Amino acid sequence: MTTDDGERKAIEEARSALSTLTPSRLSTLHDDAIAFAVRHAYRLMDNAVARRFSRDAKLNDLRHEASVALKAVAEAYDRRTLTQDLITKARDAVAAVLAGFN
Repeated sequence: MTTDDGERKAIEEARSALSTLTPSRLSTLHDDAIAFAVRHAYRLMDNAVARRFSRDAKLNDLRHEASVALKAVAEAYDRRTLTQDLITKARDAVAAVLAGFN
């Protein structure tokens, strides 16, 4: 499976950012680094899928699923409507992409 170090690093940073998010902390939490990490990762994955960075269709499917989940988290984070379900889906999708790189 193919990836580049920049994409892997961005996805790992998004995973770290997601680990700090909870809906109950949302009212007091506004961290631009979290929003940046999540947005950066989903944009890189969107780009990788669009360029067919990997000839591995399964990895590209995982990238797409993670990108959609991360985008949903970023949008909900901005609107202050983040739910645990969105966070969990994004965490699971990010974990699947990281596993797919190996």
